[in-house]
Amino acid sequence: MKRLKRLDLSTETLTFLRDRSDGVAVSPDPRAEAARLWRQQSNKAFQELRETLGKMASGLERCMYCEDSEGTAIEHFWPKSVYPERAFDWLNYLIACSRCNSNFKRDQFPLDAAGAPLLVNPSEEEPLDHLSFSPSTGRFEPRSPKGDPSIDVFGLNRTTLTKGELLLGQASSSS
Repeated sequence: MKRLKRLDLSTETLTFLRDRSDGVAVSPDPRAEAARLWRQQSNKAFQELRETLGKMASGLERCMYCEDSEGTAIEHFWPKSVYPERAFDWLNYLIACSRCNSNFKRDQFPLDAAGAPLLVNPSEEEPLDHLSFSPSTGRFEPRSPKGDPSIDVFGLNRTTLTKGELLLGQASSSS
């Protein structure tokens, strides 16, 4: 996981997101309204969201968590199913692969006693402050209280990732 710079969106897209947020806020059922509005993605604003997130990602639109797979989904760092008021917040979006987004993170979102996220958000903080990577094992190790939950929730030490990272580490040390 690498630190990412949040890029700017156009005024039109930010207005679109604000209007959607306003619709969720006044709804008698914010969760249902956020889900309904989220399914309506065939417009210019969502095209810009995807393109901008792809530009923010490391490499060629890599997943912002594992960096191993192509980022195919707009991921809500604060899950929209639990926090519908954040469903259309530009600062809440990342791009993730389907494994990280749908198989691992889903709507898991551990918080500390003060209500702050216990997951690393690579667009807001330096992941290396919370995680270290061991080339000899191909595994991540925690460096802060956010380390273990991030490793677990994002599946950063899953076999396919550790095998690939271990092979990369061995190849670079032999050259």
